[in-house]
Amino acid sequence: MAQGAVMESSFVLREMQPSDGPALKRLMEHDPVASGMSMTTRFLVDPFQAWRTLKPGFVGVVAEAPDTSDLAGAATVSFDEMQFENQVLPSAFLENLKVDHAYRGRGLGTQLAQWRIDTVRARIGDGGVILTGTTTDNTASIATMKKWAAQFDSSLMTVPRPARTRPPRLPAGVTVRPAEPRDFGEIAEKSNRFHAHYNLYPPLSPEKLGNKLNEVLHYRVAADSSGSLRAGALLSVRGQLMVDTFTNIPLPLRLANRVLHVLPRDGVLRFMEVAFFWFDEPAVGRCLWDAIRWEFRQQVNGIGAVFDVRGPLKDVLQVRPWHMPKIRLTTAVRGPVPLNPDRLLCAAPRG
Repeated sequence: MAQGAVMESSFVLREMQPSDGPALKRLMEHDPVASGMSMTTRFLVDPFQAWRTLKPGFVGVVAEAPDTSDLAGAATVSFDEMQFENQVLPSAFLENLKVDHAYRGRGLGTQLAQWRIDTVRARIGDGGVILTGTTTDNTASIATMKKWAAQFDSSLMTVPRPARTRPPRLPAGVTVRPAEPRDFGEIAEKSNRFHAHYNLYPPLSPEKLGNKLNEVLHYRVAADSSGSLRAGALLSVRGQLMVDTFTNIPLPLRLANRVLHVLPRDGVLRFMEVAFFWFDEPAVGRCLWDAIRWEFRQQVNGIGAVFDVRGPLKDVLQVRPWHMPKIRLTTAVRGPVPLNPDRLLCAAPRG
């Protein structure tokens, strides 16, 4: 909590319900007018339904205040199983914490965070893994994480790229296509093998993959002429559910953007995340990445994959020194044993 802040007990915290959708939309989209550059997430659908589409098993908390009929704050947590130091453990990912500007500095963020921690411990116990992430420069969020996290890691990065304007050239015999149910067993086996030594990777099964896919979550594979799968990745088309709107963009950045394409021209980012990327050869992985950036050019204008800077995915994503922005991420973790700092980390798409 910030110095001088007072923890208030007048807030009422309760579990989030589907009927909270309209109030959640007002909360998540309400930000004070800023004189400098700012970003606001705008929901194209009901926020509760958006989060349920991305993370079907999520649980949320909302805060009510006595002086308003709107929500004072909210936060979510989603559950899965993940690899953690040679074990597969139950896990909980914390995200979407938001406190209305009028109620900041009064301890509400800490109360929401503690509600989630209590809920997680009741569900998965002390033997599970709790984690979350933020940008390395988000000092306020990191300060809140320090109240419960046992370890921090800054090995993950994302470098958003625009959609391609020209179709890629695929090698002879290689095709990129949507995954079909008959592929799910091979996908699970090869994805799990590729990520066998990663921490924080949620192992796949054919059933789990089939249950995950929907109108927003897709899977693409690269196959050779024999039909064997050579690469694959999960796609989360967030831009169908929500967009990020940038305002007050400084003139120097607007001018540089004409060349570097850091932001969309209209200031509205329609984003897609690529996750759990695997490949048997980097060249085939690059083909899949380029094909994805071309296929979804009409739906989104920004595409990114979170990768461990020490791992092989950086070369597949063809990250160049002039590609901007390079966003370094801090992962906060609490598990039954410390993370081995030499192991690569995996990142799931956001909820």
